[in-house]
Amino acid sequence: MGQLAGNHFLTMVEGTENLLPLGRMVLWQGAQQIAFRAP
Repeated sequence: MGQLAGNHFLTMVEGTENLLPLGRMVLWQGAQQIAFRAP
């Protein structure tokens, strides 16, 4: 397959403890609404 091209658009600096529960919720419940805020 080779390299996968992508663009870095986000760096999480806090709240990483919520990634696993969020991933499980998306897996079982589908897409969720999300909001991004500039610091």
